[in-house]
Amino acid sequence: MKVTYFRILFIFSLLMGCSNEPAENNDSITVSFSVDSFTASEDGTNAEVPISLDVIGGITTEDAIISLTKVEGTADADDISDSLPVLITIPAGDYTTMSTFDSSLSIVDDDIDEDTENLILSLSSASDNVIIDGTNQVNITITDNDSTFELQGLEYALINYIVESPLDLNNDGVFSTDLLEESIICVMDIIDFREDNTVFDPTYRSTGLEVLGNVQQQICVDPDGGALTYDLEDSTIDLSFFGEYYYSGILSNDNTIIEWDIPFERVLGFNNFFGGNEYVSENDGVQLYTGGVIAVYELID
Repeated sequence: MKVTYFRILFIFSLLMGCSNEPAENNDSITVSFSVDSFTASEDGTNAEVPISLDVIGGITTEDAIISLTKVEGTADADDISDSLPVLITIPAGDYTTMSTFDSSLSIVDDDIDEDTENLILSLSSASDNVIIDGTNQVNITITDNDSTFELQGLEYALINYIVESPLDLNNDGVFSTDLLEESIICVMDIIDFREDNTVFDPTYRSTGLEVLGNVQQQICVDPDGGALTYDLEDSTIDLSFFGEYYYSGILSNDNTIIEWDIPFERVLGFNNFFGGNEYVSENDGVQLYTGGVIAVYELID
């Protein structure tokens, strides 16, 4: 009886001792991508690409290092702001249950008009305590936000015709620098950019100035002549006359507004070529206008 009692007590103590032992340390972890694809863009919320890793193993005592490297794809390393390979550190800890480790990559917003591209990144171990298993590649599709804007076939309507000195063209006693507020009648209302890269000068139908007594007069200038040619570079529209630079306009960021900066020499009605430049000033009597014009046109939908 005594032998049996002590034998049972020994087995019980052995079992109790095993159940109280701490979990065994495991110095390696298994890592994989949580997803195998992601759609990104050069701007907006998708410009930041989340890199999500699934991590499982035991209790690690040292940090683990993961490497992301490009293996394929039409995009190149310049399309992301991070230098490749990208090293990701997974800190030491308890990974006995599945954990998710999040990082990210930033897409570069360049000015290059490109087709949709993709970048395939591969997951590899950069330290001895990492095992790569499961999904080890992610395919990032990058949508470009640049497109080539063309003027051909578009029409723009005049919305402002701004001079440097206030004028009272309609003789109502109110002076304005925007001649559209003065019932200007001698300007081109519509600019048509033709398919052959020709366009009429915004000042081709223009306003000359003349004073009769103390009454302001408009002289409509509507000459015959050939069209100018235009060239769009970035946001600048250069006009040329017989191949020689004439003057320029600037497109707004959304391409809906053109602001032409027209020097005095190119305003046909002001430079005495067809019209005149005599005007009644607000305070100093009859003067000669020698300034330029800012002509603003808006895209017709």
